[in-house]
Amino acid sequence: MNDAYAEGRAAFQSGVKLENNPYAENTEQRKRWEEGWEEAMMESDLKRPTPCTGERPRPAT
Repeated sequence: MNDAYAEGRAAFQSGVKLENNPYAENTEQRKRWEEGWEEAMMESDLKRPTPCTGERPRPAT
């Protein structure tokens, strides 16, 4: 049995869009592929640095 979850993770890392899920609608494989893709995306977002605005924090009032 293939691991749709791992395939989804690899797909995200390769630049495949979520809507290009190769599995049929309403199947467990499609769900697992999407879960893998989405988790890889979230991990990627967590590693991405946030831009610095250069603004100072405002004092509490």
